[in-house]
Amino acid sequence: MTTYVGTPGWQPDLDAVHRTLFASAAGSDGLEHAYLEARGDTVAISLYLLAGGSPDAVRRAVQLSRRAMAALPGGRRWSVRGTSAELR
Repeated sequence: MTTYVGTPGWQPDLDAVHRTLFASAAGSDGLEHAYLEARGDTVAISLYLLAGGSPDAVRRAVQLSRRAMAALPGGRRWSVRGTSAELR
């Protein structure tokens, strides 16, 4: 599951995003692993989740991504631009 987050005019510290992602995750979120990549003003947050199905995985991925971005210091602007799912 990948969530695309727009960060107009700034690049977040991906290590900080990764740390806040795992710090804000609850056991029930099913977060197993995360990979982050920045391109221009977009951050791709790819999450490996244990979920019951696609709607649940999408909801969890967006929620976790929002929590991580909101917890970053500085209060910079960001927005979720979209998601893509690959279920296995």
